[in-house]
Amino acid sequence: MWEYDPLADTWSPVTQQGTVPPGRAFHATALEGEFLRIFGGEGASGPELSDSWSFDLTTTTWSRNANLLVGVGDAAASPTASILLFGGLSGGVPINRSFRFTAGAPVSNQPPAVAANNASVSTNEGTNAANTGTYSDPDGDAVTLSASAGTVVSNGDGTWSWSNPAPDGPASYNVTITADDGNGGTATATFSVTVDNVAPTSVGVSNSGPVNTGSAATITVNATDPAGANDPLSYSFDCDNDGVYEIGPQGGNSAQCTFAAPGGYTVNVLVDDGDGGTATGSTVVTVDAPLPTNKSDCMKNGAAY
Repeated sequence: MWEYDPLADTWSPVTQQGTVPPGRAFHATALEGEFLRIFGGEGASGPELSDSWSFDLTTTTWSRNANLLVGVGDAAASPTASILLFGGLSGGVPINRSFRFTAGAPVSNQPPAVAANNASVSTNEGTNAANTGTYSDPDGDAVTLSASAGTVVSNGDGTWSWSNPAPDGPASYNVTITADDGNGGTATATFSVTVDNVAPTSVGVSNSGPVNTGSAATITVNATDPAGANDPLSYSFDCDNDGVYEIGPQGGNSAQCTFAAPGGYTVNVLVDDGDGGTATGSTVVTVDAPLPTNKSDCMKNGAAY
């Protein structure tokens, strides 16, 4: 669309907002107050058009009116609040009928709708939180989706899918899905997410035995946690199996236990993720009797030999 300034004798393009009518020729136009009306005409591929559009000169926005009965074109006038049209084509045949168009208020944009299938979702740490939902737009506008956390994607059929990694728990937060029709209309849907803590797993305990009485045995723990580095683990050691952890809690995963007599000793280990999750493991250390001291029990002339 172009605007002509008769004083400057110049043409300049006019900004057009919203949905712009399809290209056409041989259509009728009329200026009514702050609105430019266009009626019918022929489309780019030749079909007769029976649509009607209004262009708001103040907001530079197009809006669609009710369709005409035939592909009216050729002449239009605006003597009053109504617009009179004459002639045009109907089925390719010129007509000499007159039509009256009474402009109503432009139809305003209607906002889209969006909903979540689940008002709340929960997952374990180390996994992905997920939810699904629906969206639509009464005007048929293309809808853009966004999420306040995580990633939301349109499935192309009026449904959406959302996911977000849950690296550490316990935690909770809200997610808002926003639908935007690109014409000023938006809608939101909010749901809550709960991430549950998971206790350490795969606890394995080993020792450096057998050892001799009075010598230290090294106890080593191998443990993992679904939260990985987000949950630093601490370790405690119960060397004498009395339910009391004499060593720890500590960040190191090994400790030394010493035993005063030969036998088999159960050493218990407690692994803590700092979020209320614990796991235990144990190992049995074999302690041998001390080796005998080499002594001669033969005496000759009061001296050992």
